[in-house]
Amino acid sequence: MPFAPVLNVVDLPASLKPITFPFPDSFLEAVRKDPSKVPPGLAPGMLAPDINRRDEYSAQWNFSLQHALSDTLAVQAAYVGNRALKLYTSRLLNPINPATGTRPRPEIGPAWFQNNAGRLWYHSMQLSVNKRLSRGLTFDAYYTWARAMQFHGADAVFTRDGQTQDFSNIGGSIGPKQGEINHRFTLVHSYQLPTPDFANQSMVGRGVLGGWTLQGILDARSGAPVNVVIGRDVVGNGQGGPQRPDAVPGIDALVGGPDRRLWLARSAFDVTGPTQQRRFGNLGYNAVRGPGAFSWDVGIHKSFQLHEAHRLTLRLEMFNWLNHVRFDNPINSLANPNFGRITSGSDGRNIQLALKYTF
Repeated sequence: MPFAPVLNVVDLPASLKPITFPFPDSFLEAVRKDPSKVPPGLAPGMLAPDINRRDEYSAQWNFSLQHALSDTLAVQAAYVGNRALKLYTSRLLNPINPATGTRPRPEIGPAWFQNNAGRLWYHSMQLSVNKRLSRGLTFDAYYTWARAMQFHGADAVFTRDGQTQDFSNIGGSIGPKQGEINHRFTLVHSYQLPTPDFANQSMVGRGVLGGWTLQGILDARSGAPVNVVIGRDVVGNGQGGPQRPDAVPGIDALVGGPDRRLWLARSAFDVTGPTQQRRFGNLGYNAVRGPGAFSWDVGIHKSFQLHEAHRLTLRLEMFNWLNHVRFDNPINSLANPNFGRITSGSDGRNIQLALKYTF
């Protein structure tokens, strides 16, 4: 079977301890030139593809109802779903046995079996209200409630599933897809500002104060999933990255309070039990949510007719004009002293002015 070698630092023999890991280029080059220089006891693993794996495929479906309330106003409700099957993923077949501290096949390292066993599924309700231009106003309003789930690390990196904590219980790591947004509202609006009465009395007034259009996009959404992890290998299987803690009953994971950057409560997650018992925690995959986000971009523009074939367009745009911060997800590793704290976010208000002359 074709394979590509991989290696974990836990599989390094004592003879290699003075060598830094990842290996320096000088060591790699020496082994390439003379394979006999591979140190005794070095057991590289493998990325072994399933040569009989199935092709990926997906199905999409939707159902919608639309009704015109007037000549300029329409509403629509839709159900949209899809399901993706046989997605590329991987499974660890030769983990370290926590009871013995060795792998079932000690002559090789971690063996990742690459096959098409991942799944994704999505269901959503989508509502919209569309108003065509009348009385100077036009807008499109959209609301979406959605649920997107994954199985067997379907969102993982190309070579290895870094989301499933226990490969003997893959179903225990079913959870929301990375980046899933449950609620989203978007408003796209445009309004032709009326010309003041006093400006209508002169050609100059109409030319300067008339014909302005205000446009904007408002977006509000709920928070994205956060996968809380212990941040180290407490089970002893050599795969510390995806191991999760226990959820502490009765304690809300969300902090609340005046410090908006402190999002998750460390006390809501127990590391002691899984560590002492050398087991996986019972907290689900992507079990908590990060902060929601709100933004509103607006712009105002007008075209001035200078001559029959000459036109000047003035546009003023403000992105995030309310200067409302959009926080990123908090730090998700309990091994990090800043666990639960938000350390980054979006830029503030951005203003740009543009002039366009056409002739």
